[in-house]
Amino acid sequence: MNTLRITAVVVTCAAFLTPATFGAVLLTENFDSAPSDWTARYDTSGAPPNPSTVGFSNTNNANGTSGAGEAGGEVRNNNTFEYYADTTNISGLSGNGGDVLTTSGRFRVDVDNVVVPESFIGYFDTSSTDIRDDGLGFSIKDETSMTWRIRPEARDNNSQLDTAGQITIELSSGSVVDWSFTYDPSANSGNGSIDYNFTLVSGSVLDDGSGGTSTNINTTMTLSANPDVDYDAYGWGTRTRGSDVPAELGDIYFDDLTYTAIPEPSQVALLLSGLGVLALRRVRRK
Repeated sequence: MNTLRITAVVVTCAAFLTPATFGAVLLTENFDSAPSDWTARYDTSGAPPNPSTVGFSNTNNANGTSGAGEAGGEVRNNNTFEYYADTTNISGLSGNGGDVLTTSGRFRVDVDNVVVPESFIGYFDTSSTDIRDDGLGFSIKDETSMTWRIRPEARDNNSQLDTAGQITIELSSGSVVDWSFTYDPSANSGNGSIDYNFTLVSGSVLDDGSGGTSTNINTTMTLSANPDVDYDAYGWGTRTRGSDVPAELGDIYFDDLTYTAIPEPSQVALLLSGLGVLALRRVRRK
């Protein structure tokens, strides 16, 4: 097979590739540099504008294992749903499409003596007016001016929040937590369930959800039905709460992410091109 034929095969295969044909894979994002697949939307409608600043940051406040570089910044209450997320490689994943969604990472929240607006990490729909209405992940918010909490969340197209297995974990400001969760649509008699794990890296657990102070916390949310949501983003977002005080803010940082995704056809074509080059080298050797 000559170079021309190899190139033709690669181009032909790429032309027929769709997210569904390639299937879901696990992506890794350590924020060693600003990721091109991640986009941000901030609220600039206020007078004066008061947008959040969460995005790529050349810092290591979350103590990520890959060194400097993470996502982070100030979280503010606004009238517009804000996010910083991978909006390139998620389209094609669905809450009721039979996909097992797995993710893990590390995060830190500083309340800095003021309350922190409600944030969310996980899968969501960017067309939603409230990230928790169509989100699958966990929320992060202040409890007092010196503590904050994390809580598993799963909703289905603005329907009632599933609460079976939901817990509220309280931590001190500045605590660093490793998390993982896996959504299995076939579990729980086909209604779906989500297994969560939160492990304290530094700081202190004030309540592990049961009144104790365990530093390794596991819970399983059993869903009333698989979420009827087509996700198009994975990452950080805010809960739109325009009635809150705009001056309220806090800092959030997250790093060392892995998450289920469906790479764009252009990325798959690049992969095939690499395979084509390898095939050409083998032909030349022969």
